[in-house]
Formats: sequence, C-alpha cells, structure tokens
Amino acid sequence: MALFKYKVIDRDGQAMKGVAELPFDNPISAHEYYERKGCAVIALEPVNAVWQPFYALSNWSTKRKIKKSEIADFLRNIAVMLKAGIPIISALQDAAEYAENPALRTIADELRMALESGNSLSSAMEKQGEVFPDSVLYLCRIGEETGLLDQTLLNAAEHINRIGRINVDVKKALIYPVVVLFATLLACVFWMYYTVPSMTELYQQMQVELPTITLMVMNISDSLRHDTLYYIAVIVAVFLLISVAYKKHRGFKYWVSKLALKIPVVGKLIRYSNMAFVFEYFSLLVRSGVDIYKSLGVIAAAVPNEVYKENIKLIQQGVAKGNSLSDEFKRTKSYPNFIIRMLMTGERSGKLEDQARFISDEYTTRVNDTIDKLKTLVEPVAIFLVGGFMIFIIGALFLPIYNLIGNIGNF
Repeated sequence: MALFKYKVIDRDGQAMKGVAELPFDNPISAHEYYERKGCAVIALEPVNAVWQPFYALSNWSTKRKIKKSEIADFLRNIAVMLKAGIPIISALQDAAEYAENPALRTIADELRMALESGNSLSSAMEKQGEVFPDSVLYLCRIGEETGLLDQTLLNAAEHINRIGRINVDVKKALIYPVVVLFATLLACVFWMYYTVPSMTELYQQMQVELPTITLMVMNISDSLRHDTLYYIAVIVAVFLLISVAYKKHRGFKYWVSKLALKIPVVGKLIRYSNMAFVFEYFSLLVRSGVDIYKSLGVIAAAVPNEVYKENIKLIQQGVAKGNSLSDEFKRTKSYPNFIIRMLMTGERSGKLEDQARFISDEYTTRVNDTIDKLKTLVEPVAIFLVGGFMIFIIGALFLPIYNLIGNIGNF
C-alpha cells in the first residue's frame, strides 16, 4: 500500500484530483490502475514520505466516521449482489458508486483495488483497521473457504445490527440518568452563582445574624464565584486523569468495570447487555464454523466490560486444556445456572449454537425490560434530588428571615 497524489480526467470528462491510498508501491502500477478505470492521467506521483503520516491520519479519521449500521448495509448489499451472481469486484464497484457516505465509498474502492491486485476480501478488509470487526473478518474467511461468502456476509450484517441495537439501547438508558444529574448540577451552580450572592448582599445590608447553615451556603457560593477557574481546572484535570488511566491502565479499567457492575439497576443492565453480547457473538461464530477456542478469543477481544473480558479469557484457557465449555462457564461464578444448564444441553445435543442464540435473545429481552425499569426509577430519583436541593437552598437562605420575624414577634 502507498499514497499517491493524482490528477485525472474520468470517463465522463470530469477533472478529479486528490490523494489515494493504492495497493501498489510503484507509480507505473498506479498509472495502469487509473487507465483501467477509463481515466486519462494528467499527473501522478507518490506522496513525499514527510507528508505521508498526515495523509494517513486524515484517512484514518475519515474512516472513523462510518457508522456500524452503514457497515451492515454495505455488507448486506454486497451479499445480495453475490447471491444474484454478480462478481465480487463488480459488486464492490456498484457499492462504491451508490454509497452515500464518502468514507464508505473510499473503503469500497480500496477493497476493490485490493481484490484487483490479487488479495482476498478478508485480507483487504483486515487492512482497513478497525472498520470491520474481527467477527466479520472470521466470517469472511470462512465464506471464502467454503464458497458461501454471500451467506456469511448476510450473517455478518445481521450480527452487526443486533449488536448495534443492544449497544444503542444501553447507551440511551445510561445517558438519561447522566443528563438528569447534569441538569441538577447546573441548577445548583445557577443558584450558587446568581441567587445566593443577591441574598448575601441583602443580609449584609440588614446586618442580620446568620445561622451556620446559611453561612455555609454563602461561603460555598463565594468560593465558586471567586475561584471559578480553579474549580474548572480541577474538574478538567480529574476528567483527563481518569480518561487516561481508563485507557492506559488495565487494572484501573478492570476496577471501574467491576464497580459499575455493583451499581443498583445499572449494574444489572451492564451484566445483561454483556451476556447478550457474549452469546450473540458465540452463536454467530460457532454457527458459521469457527471452532469454540477461536470464537472465545474473538469474544474476549470484543466484549466491552473488563470483568467479562477476563472471564472469557479464563474460559478459553480451560477449553484449551480439554475441559467442557459449560464447566468453564460455571467455574467463573459470573454466569447464572440458567446459562450453565443451557450450555450443557447444547453440548449434549450438538446444538450449542442454537442454545447460545436462545441465551442471547433472552438477555436482549432482559436488557429492554431493565431499561424500562431504569427509566421509571430515574424520574422519582430526579425529583427527589432536585426537590431536596431546592428545599435545602431555600431553607438555608430564608432561615434568617424566619428567625428575624420570630424575634420581632417576641417584642
């Protein structure tokens, strides 16, 4: 693969220029490539090595903008055309022409160029980095080996959509309480920053003796107003520190994942979504012909929660020693007896992939039920938090007036 700056006139007479990553290392092959496309080459030269990292970064950032649903649609379109008897290169060319996302159009072109150079579809997809998940690469290889590429690509598209729906539902459910908490925090800041100072000035003019709770609220408000930049800097620093630690330190990431599982309702949602995730992957891979050991490796790399990631790795090690899958799941003590019994039944009947799909469907249903419960729970909690805060602030601010009125009544 190499980067080339090009300026060509296409078969419709339109001038085109830009930078393309082509599966060739020399300009002659790149020149022949554009001529095969029916283009008249005006200028073509390799990108200077100094500038290549910048163009590579630009290409990478573009590819990151592709949604999983778009990848699923892309794979489904390719599969449908293959099933209709259209050659893979023609299918990729049509997919490139009709793709609405320019980044996806570029990827389709790169896949087609790689195939024209003699690469397999799976190896071409692998060179696209994180665009195609490992599960899709495995399915693509199996489809190429068995001659059932159209069916495996359809399975891959369905799999991406199912995983995508689980992830979207969970994110929406978790974002809701975060938004409520953030709105409550903004209300706190507004009162502390604007309302409390006005009351403070009023009490200073009246020279009223202030209770301890009122003084505490006023001191907090005064600190927020005068040290705003300090508090912002601390919040940003803590956020960056946590983000870096989460990305770079596996022990911290594992601790956060383990802590998240202990949060009421939210922890249950995370457990259910990870179980649905694990067995959706497992069912797809085993049904497509990937052996259990390799399937567990793909799942361990893909599962989002670190606790479940480590569990799957331990299960994979046990399976490598010749132990049964159900025994290894039981040994982790992270999966309920329901799952263990289903796996035992699948092992005895030889229909492990069907049992795994049943487990995935069951936990997907539980995810949706838990999301509904979480939404129902968040509303009263939000009312309690906002109401409690308002009662506390209003009580603290108006307590001196209440005391003053009481003192006047005693005269």
